[in-house]
Amino acid sequence: MDIDTAATFFVGTILIGLGVIIVSLVILLLNNLFNKYWKPVKFTLYNIPHYTYADPPMDTTNTANTEAESNNTIKIKNAGR
Repeated sequence: MDIDTAATFFVGTILIGLGVIIVSLVILLLNNLFNKYWKPVKFTLYNIPHYTYADPPMDTTNTANTEAESNNTIKIKNAGR
């Protein structure tokens, strides 16, 4: 390998490396721009509602039932001894 071939290989390697870095930065920039300004695309004509299950709220004003239930569970636990 003479000096001309080595110099060409060295310069080519540097230019390819710089090209990869520039292409990576352009892809990163485009990705950030699309992420910031892209509006979601809807492919359906109808809006399908999304249903989620939620537990009904507990009635905390009626504590007599909960006390009776807790006393029964204590009695059942102690009855086995």
